[in-house]
Amino acid sequence: EEFAEAARWYSAAAAKNHALGCFNLGVLTEHGRGVEKNVAEAAQLYRRAAEGGNAVAQFTMGIVLEDGRFGEKQDHPEAAKWYQAAAEQGHPGAQFNVGNMLSAGRGVPADLPGAAQWYRKAAEQNHHGAQMNLGSMYAA
Repeated sequence: EEFAEAARWYSAAAAKNHALGCFNLGVLTEHGRGVEKNVAEAAQLYRRAAEGGNAVAQFTMGIVLEDGRFGEKQDHPEAAKWYQAAAEQGHPGAQFNVGNMLSAGRGVPADLPGAAQWYRKAAEQNHHGAQMNLGSMYAA
């Protein structure tokens, strides 16, 4: 019942295109908490939140598109775009994933110096994967 009440208020905010309201309603919709579970609808809510500038939603859209989740077609260039948007706002997971995309040339041209720069930004925020990848780049 608490989740249903949360969903009601998030829905009201989402109706006004409030980015965090869209994102939070997406989380509830993805997991079926307070509303019927609907991953396709959750993906659309995440997209609206990402388009509204929410860094966590942008990171989430990157994951959705990189992996082809929730009925969305796998799209590495689009995933890289969303990771980049979140990374530029300082999201360490997105910074790490931008580094991964650049390192592998997945969705973007390969760029090892660029990857190292993004790994460093994430590593400086204590992202362990970025710390490991950055260390490995120096040890190679």
